[in-house]
Amino acid sequence: MSGVAHCATRLRIVLKDNSLADLKKLENVDLVKGAFVAGDQIQLIFGPGLVNDVYEVFSKYVGIADMTLNELKQESAKKANPIQAVIKSLSDVFVAIIPAILAAALLMGITGVLSNYPIVKENETLYAINRLASLASTGIFAILPMVVCYSAIKRYGGNSVLGMVVGAIMLDSSLANAYSAASGTVHVKVIHLFGLPIEMVGFQGGILVALMIGFVVAKLDIYFNKVVPNSVKLLLAPLFTVFLSTLLSFTVVGPVGRILSHGLTSRLVWSAENLGFVGYALFAGVQQLLVITGLHHIIGAAEAQLLADTKHNFINPLMSVALIG
Repeated sequence: MSGVAHCATRLRIVLKDNSLADLKKLENVDLVKGAFVAGDQIQLIFGPGLVNDVYEVFSKYVGIADMTLNELKQESAKKANPIQAVIKSLSDVFVAIIPAILAAALLMGITGVLSNYPIVKENETLYAINRLASLASTGIFAILPMVVCYSAIKRYGGNSVLGMVVGAIMLDSSLANAYSAASGTVHVKVIHLFGLPIEMVGFQGGILVALMIGFVVAKLDIYFNKVVPNSVKLLLAPLFTVFLSTLLSFTVVGPVGRILSHGLTSRLVWSAENLGFVGYALFAGVQQLLVITGLHHIIGAAEAQLLADTKHNFINPLMSVALIG
């Protein structure tokens, strides 16, 4: 056994060889509500509360106590092939920000409903509460690229504060708003670097760009902290990381990311408009298979980009229907 930890409902076990586990027998163990393998972990469903008690006894029995869920994930990741490792790392980035998006979405729905009642508009206290709820529901979407950048750097091992800094640069008010630039309602300033034209446009809605630049910032931060002498590391390492990240954002990562983002959104919209119920049925059928593997969180990247580009998300209703089915 390599590790054991638990989440809210499941005991998660990492074995050196999963083939040694008899899932049929595990399913028949008293109080076990289900047993399966996901993310190279043997996961036993006990339910909230009970799983804590089971973990306390089991971890002492196998001699692996106080292992965090994050440490367990790192242990199980060692067994993954390169493709699984990449998809898993991308999933981890978006899993971290799901609570914020869920909170904003719920608040958005609540304030949308309350706004329809005359009493909410007429009563100053109810109106104030609803206005504050509306404000709270929009915050995450205004800085989503910054949040994604922060989460990506935290996942890939760099200084997450630098992620916030680079994310703020991506949304700097001195840059032309990306949505306004796309609609042609704002003048876009162009600067030249060794003859290379660089458009001074922000990255509002640039979810994939933020993910990519977050990875770059993390790797640059790790590299400069290794090579810069200790005597000047505190000053020069973050300076080099932030400047080079900014340079790459506007010259390489940004343009490539925008192309990928546009391609992802256009393909999703095309499937919705042209394949009709066939495309929907295919997605809903495959989605539950992804859940079993634990890779379904990567869909969050597509959803976030779709929301940023079109203000609509037809993927979530499909997933809801698949779950109900």
